Amino acid sequence: MSNNQLDPALQELVAEIEEISARVTGLIQLSETTELNATQIDALYRDVHTLKGSCLLFGFQEMGALAHELETRMEPVRKGYVQLKAVGVDRLLKAFDLFGEFSREHMVNMTPQFKDKVQQMTSSFKNGTTQAASPTPSPATQPTPPPPVQASSPAPASSNTPPPAGADDANTTVRVPVALLDNLMAMMSEMVLVRNQVLQISNSSDDLEFLNLSQRLDVVTSELQSEVMKTRMQPIGNVLSKFQRVVRDLAKELNKKIELTLEGTETELDKSLIEAIKDPLTHIIRNACDHGLETPDERRGTGKSEMGQILVRSFHEGGQVIIQVTDNGRGLNRDKLIKKAIEKGIITQEKAAKMTDREAHELIFAAGFSTAANVTNISGRGVGMDVVKNNIEKIGGRVELKSELGKGMTLSLKIPLTLAIVPAMIIKSGEEKYAIPQVKLVELVRVENNPDSEEEKIEYIQGKPVFRLRGKLLPLVILGEVLNPENKKDQSSYNIVVLNADNRYFGLVVDEIHDTADIVVKPLSRFLKNLSVYSGATVLGDGSVSLILDVIGLAKYAQLTAARPQEEDAALQSREAISDQQEFLFCKVGAPTVHGLPLAVVHRLEEFQWADIQMAGEIPVVQYRDQLLPIMSVHEYLGYGKFDVVNLSQTYPTCKAVVIKKNTKLYALQVHEILDVISTSTNIDDAFSDRKGVLGSLLVNGEVSVIINAYECVEHLMNKMAPGQASERVPDLVSYVEEQKKFSSKPLNVKACKILLVEDSNFFKRHLTAILKKNQLHVVVANHGQEALDLLAQDNYDLVLSDIEMPVMNGLELAKAIRSQDMYNHIPLIAITTKFSEAYAQEGLEAGFNEYLEKIKETELVETLFRYLTSVKAKKQGNVAV
Repeated sequence: MSNNQLDPALQELVAEIEEISARVTGLIQLSETTELNATQIDALYRDVHTLKGSCLLFGFQEMGALAHELETRMEPVRKGYVQLKAVGVDRLLKAFDLFGEFSREHMVNMTPQFKDKVQQMTSSFKNGTTQAASPTPSPATQPTPPPPVQASSPAPASSNTPPPAGADDANTTVRVPVALLDNLMAMMSEMVLVRNQVLQISNSSDDLEFLNLSQRLDVVTSELQSEVMKTRMQPIGNVLSKFQRVVRDLAKELNKKIELTLEGTETELDKSLIEAIKDPLTHIIRNACDHGLETPDERRGTGKSEMGQILVRSFHEGGQVIIQVTDNGRGLNRDKLIKKAIEKGIITQEKAAKMTDREAHELIFAAGFSTAANVTNISGRGVGMDVVKNNIEKIGGRVELKSELGKGMTLSLKIPLTLAIVPAMIIKSGEEKYAIPQVKLVELVRVENNPDSEEEKIEYIQGKPVFRLRGKLLPLVILGEVLNPENKKDQSSYNIVVLNADNRYFGLVVDEIHDTADIVVKPLSRFLKNLSVYSGATVLGDGSVSLILDVIGLAKYAQLTAARPQEEDAALQSREAISDQQEFLFCKVGAPTVHGLPLAVVHRLEEFQWADIQMAGEIPVVQYRDQLLPIMSVHEYLGYGKFDVVNLSQTYPTCKAVVIKKNTKLYALQVHEILDVISTSTNIDDAFSDRKGVLGSLLVNGEVSVIINAYECVEHLMNKMAPGQASERVPDLVSYVEEQKKFSSKPLNVKACKILLVEDSNFFKRHLTAILKKNQLHVVVANHGQEALDLLAQDNYDLVLSDIEMPVMNGLELAKAIRSQDMYNHIPLIAITTKFSEAYAQEGLEAGFNEYLEKIKETELVETLFRYLTSVKAKKQGNVAV
């Protein structure tokens, strides 16, 4: 039988036991670290006395006897003879756990097994001893304990017993069943709908008296709505205080020292939401204890105090309740997360190479993801953080994560104050009105789509609409086309609602923007549950039904990679130092958008006569410098159309080609027109690299340009020439190490090697990092020579791979600085640069580099790396030099 089916008097007892247990367990846990004062001890004693009287009053003899023994054991504590923890904190907490179990499960039918547990606990207190404080009072001053309560004579507390805790408030509060509050809130919701309808009618009425009455109704209803909502509000501390016990027990089980600090416990939240966040918060805090915080030995080794800290902070902000869980533990390891995600098939190697730190950290929210080595009763099954995120999103909230390796992590839950009535923006698309919760709304933008204007126009990248909002590319979703794919139309102006989807921004294009309104959320029927773009429905003031848009579901349905918020972009720019300049070759490839390639990958630019192009099987080729030069159409590879020589020859007099040199071989990328070489920032936005052959996009002179991945294009062409052989042209770690085993007397673990990559160009930083990680090497990146020296002083590296031309300290200066210190003489230094010639190479070797390589020769790079790393490992293990 559930508690709400109990007799009203027993429901009152259940509530009382829960309240007393919460207060008492909090004081018991506090006594472990702080000596309680007289007021706190008196309050605790009164609560236990009240608990005894209430249980005996209702005839629950076993529970009354246990409470009596607790009261007896606390009598010397109240007199000041002993401290509370001398009674036994663990034993006291377990006793109150029994009261909680009794109120939840055994109030109607107490099983024999539960009776035995209670009687055993009672006996343990009756037969136990406490350690007296010093000095010990004389026997004459010892209090005489009251006689045990007889099971056959239950009686309520006498009039001269201490008053129960909170008695001063007895005349100012009243208990109300939750069902009654739910009904009150439901009727209030209906009243809000009536108010909205009256306001709608009054707006079109000329009756001044009716207009005044409707305005008065609006004011009174709003005030009444606010007060009714307060009746359902509860301090979030009701949930948070229970985590003190959770953390205490986990710390003992994990052999860790953990301190939990709670802030903002007075912050109020709707009761239904408090129940909804209880389980997600429990899992987050358990994860912080198990995964986040290190053991005392590990913390000492990293210079931290042995005591791990978890801070749970709650506060109001922007019409939401924010709950932040912060720990000062190990933080999230990007490389470890990506490696585990690849192992589990959650992401691919290609996607991993492009992931930002934020995207890598959010892998913990993937279903089935866990980094735990073993499955325990605490964690390791991979069914936790994804459920946390889903449950929070179900109640209209969102989860945000920030982590710093070695310093800790913060998880923020952003939750609406209530689910019943929410402020929303009403918009129109076609003939239908829709509601968007204001908590997801960022701003409104009106765009006059003037093709001649450089400031305001809708542009397209790979067929997807975007808008330049204050210098940032904002992806767009046209609501009418999402709801009806055939509903495509040209417009002279657009209304853009900028929305926040899981901390990523996108613009929703709508036909009209109406006013804001407080809406009553109605759940969708089970027939509409699978429509991910809707989260519910509401009744508008004119009596019509409007669907509520699910912002996150809408972004997913439109297969949209949303833009980062500006503050995250700023942090990313600061972190990656992407204010550097780089030259790009821009061209046309038969698409509205200009395309570009990093000039560093371009070997030559050529023009061929269309008549000179022949077919070698399925591959176009041309005679070039005593060899056949294979040609690949960028236009065709990117999916813009077929490579049609006849049609192209009618429009373009010659075949323009960008020649790429890879592994001593030449390959041509056919383009329609060569435009210009421009030096610009390398701030490539990879939010739009959603198809093969594309690195991302750039804003150049106010225009959007797509950056081509030349290496991927060449790899595709190589595969067409010799299917399945392209990837074998670059040796991988396994094959190379297997080949080198014949020269070494012991197996070499090159996978454990750590590379310091010094590179200021974002393009080559990404490209080189992807090559190294593909070959299972651990990579740490520095943006210039001085940063590399700082990193060398902090950690051990097996090899340094450095560019030459860099700000602050260039590669030659870095090599000289490293070779000037004896402690670094054993580290191989390899230069990798586009500044390549015999003279430059000699200068690099004289500065201290062991090798001087051309940047785009991937095979030579990998072979050189493994040759030096194998040698380094062989020397460390005492093997014969290789």
